[in-house]
Amino acid sequence: MTRQRQRKCLGCGTLFRPDPRNVRHQRYCCQAACRQASKAASQRRWLSLPENQDYFRGAENVVRVQRWRGEHPGYWRHPGSPAAGALQDDCR
Repeated sequence: MTRQRQRKCLGCGTLFRPDPRNVRHQRYCCQAACRQASKAASQRRWLSLPENQDYFRGAENVVRVQRWRGEHPGYWRHPGSPAAGALQDDCR
């Protein structure tokens, strides 16, 4: 059985043991702030590739989003307060 080495987190700098299934490429610990930093770095890396720089731009994407919004009216609107309607009547 091999001994698992600790690695320094790129987010917070603390030592952590990477998950055995991801030991080759896990560079961030499991804390919420570090996971958020990992996600942001991953997105920056993806967007920096030349083939991905215009991925969300262009007329066809505008039309696609407008069509989706037309098919899903009120998607972004928040419903009333959660206490407005009870899911269950009170039991007496």
